[in-house]
Amino acid sequence: MGNQNAARLLEEMFHISELDLMNPVTYRDQSNGWKFQGIEKDVVILKKKKVSESPFHSFIGKGLIDLSPQEVYNWVRNPNQRYIFDNMLKELHVVKQIESDLYILHMQHETTQCFLRQSRDFCILVCERSEVHK
Repeated sequence: MGNQNAARLLEEMFHISELDLMNPVTYRDQSNGWKFQGIEKDVVILKKKKVSESPFHSFIGKGLIDLSPQEVYNWVRNPNQRYIFDNMLKELHVVKQIESDLYILHMQHETTQCFLRQSRDFCILVCERSEVHK
């Protein structure tokens, strides 16, 4: 299942990689259902509305990072580094380490809009995978 999801993610990344960041109008025609949501910290945020068989919305960001792919991978693969780039993250802990590259992670995020504070919990299965030359 992990490989199937990775393949789907790579397919979505392919569609996103073709988008011109400077011309959001073209997203409608070329994005495979992704719609412009906004820009935060020089990252274009896109949203894909739920597909009929899925109750979920998807978000993806596209921007430029002035680091090598290996440096980015080293940052995102360590769950304790998430606090650095995810300012809504309030709590994080590894629930269970299944293998060296497979673990269950619990995260609590908190957002504030117009003095209304909302918390969301996520429990996710994280599987690391690295592909050479991608």
